[in-house]
Amino acid sequence: MYDPRAQSWREWKLPGNAHAYSVWVDDRDKVWLTEWSTNAIVRFDPVTEKFDSFPSNRDNANVRQMLGRARRGVGRGVGLRPAGDGSGAVA
Repeated sequence: MYDPRAQSWREWKLPGNAHAYSVWVDDRDKVWLTEWSTNAIVRFDPVTEKFDSFPSNRDNANVRQMLGRARRGVGRGVGLRPAGDGSGAVA
C-alpha cells in the first residue's frame, strides 16, 4: 500500500503458502484477492492488518477471476457483499 504522505510503500505477507491471482479494492478500502491454491477469496483490512479467508464450497473451483463485486470460479459466479451492519462481515 502506498502512503503518499510518507512517500513509501507498505507490504503484508499473505498467510500460508498463498498464490494470489487477482486483486480488487472495494469502496471501503478493503483489499480482496482470489487465492487459487486454497480455493478461496481473501479479504484484507489494512486498518486492522487482518486477513479473512472465504473458501469455496466446491473442490477444485480454481478461484481466479474477479470482476468488480462478483468473483468467478470455474463454471459459476459467486457474489460477496457486505453484511450491511458495518461489521465488515460478508453475507
